Amino acid sequence: MPHSNHVENGLNVCWRRASVKKGATFRKLFTAIVGAHFKSATEIVVNNLCNIIQDFLNIFMLHLVL
Repeated sequence: MPHSNHVENGLNVCWRRASVKKGATFRKLFTAIVGAHFKSATEIVVNNLCNIIQDFLNIFMLHLVL
C-alpha cells in the first residue's frame, strides 16, 4: 500500500508540474501575441503621426515658398 500511495503522489506531483509548465507556456505565448499586437498598434500610431507631421511641414513649406 505505501508504494501505491507513493506512486500516486508522484504522479500527482508530475501532473501538477506539467500543468504549471503548460500554464507558463500559454502565458508566454499570450504575452508574445498581445505584445506583438500592442507593438503593431504603436507602430501604426507612430507612422500615422509621422505622416501627419510630414504633411503639415510640406504644406507649411509650400506656403512659405508661395
